[in-house]
Amino acid sequence: MSFVEPQKLLAAEAHIPVWETSEAYRRLISFIETIGDAVVGKTISDRNPEPSKSVKKLLGLLDRVDKLIDDTPPVETTGRFGNPAYRDFHKKLEEQADELISGILDGAHKGAVVELKPYFLDSFGNAKRIDYGSGHELAFVALLCCCSLIRMFKPEDTSCLCLHIFHKYLQIARRLQETYRLEPAGSHGVWGLDDHQFLCYYWGAAQLIGHEELTPKMIPDRARAQENGDEFLFFDAIRFIFKLKTGPFFEHSRMLFDISGVPEWSKVRSGLMKMYKAEVLSKLPVVQHFMFGYLLPMDKELPAVSKDGTKAAPSTEGSAPAYKPATAFGPTWGGPVPARNPGQSNPVVVDPAEATPDGPMPMTAFPTSGTARTAAPAVPPMGAPPVAATRTGGARVAERGSLRPRQPPKAS
Repeated sequence: MSFVEPQKLLAAEAHIPVWETSEAYRRLISFIETIGDAVVGKTISDRNPEPSKSVKKLLGLLDRVDKLIDDTPPVETTGRFGNPAYRDFHKKLEEQADELISGILDGAHKGAVVELKPYFLDSFGNAKRIDYGSGHELAFVALLCCCSLIRMFKPEDTSCLCLHIFHKYLQIARRLQETYRLEPAGSHGVWGLDDHQFLCYYWGAAQLIGHEELTPKMIPDRARAQENGDEFLFFDAIRFIFKLKTGPFFEHSRMLFDISGVPEWSKVRSGLMKMYKAEVLSKLPVVQHFMFGYLLPMDKELPAVSKDGTKAAPSTEGSAPAYKPATAFGPTWGGPVPARNPGQSNPVVVDPAEATPDGPMPMTAFPTSGTARTAAPAVPPMGAPPVAATRTGGARVAERGSLRPRQPPKAS
């Protein structure tokens, strides 16, 4: 297995359509959706009380990161955002990164440090800008996806990746936001889903599918968030919003307020995936920082672009050279992966069974190209709550993932 240091490749709007058809994009979406299927109907306390050795190692890594916050207290400053002590925290993280990543890998995969380290460092914000956003959350999910690709986890670990590891990661990310007042990276403000996170809502909605008592109309309810935040990621995120923000919920969290008008959690989940693709994965300011390597490869040729970001011939003055993919990529789930080098008539095949020594790839619900994703469990119908006029935007969210503004409710 030829691990490489991931690199940033997306430099212009012309690259976004190529990224959306890439192997890396497909693997990430498949990973996110499969974990969503695994947590349907489960609470945080339903996670495996005896997690696997690999899960324990990752939790230990996150404990070490948490300890670094203890060791790096914030300094007094008058600024609203960006405590300078965060740069000291991130410097310590960089200094210990090799040791931390090496500690979660067994002997057969020690070479993966070079590929996993950049995703790990990017998971906790940007030291230069002192900010944190959904792109950093994406980096952590990419780290988990890469760990899955090298067979660190067993099939029974699937829900643990969300309910145990990701939940712990969220606690650290929120602590960083509070301790160092990290500026929201790429926030839509009142029209965004959340200033910093996204996938806690997608996986949180999956948890709540089929719940007999908790419905989407309870999203703006502070009491419900307090009561259920320890068991459900969605309400945990809402509880954190109430901790940080004041005023009417529909004013500071308009999109979540709109979503509360959707009748079923299954529709909330599907709408949030559409929104995630449109508002995170298709936004250049976010994905221009995403990195591609052997495990999450860019298997398509990126067009050369001029300085204004439009397509251009490679010879055009001021154009960036076109990216050409390698002849082979990392392992995938379910079988060999042919390299997609357009100029190669006999593509190299990477057989996952030969790439790593531990047998079949776990989490076999992750599809290969052309394979339909395993459907989520059937959900009993839920009674639709009355939808107030002020919540009709939620239907648009569920159907299209749209962020189209709507008028605020009239004062009575």
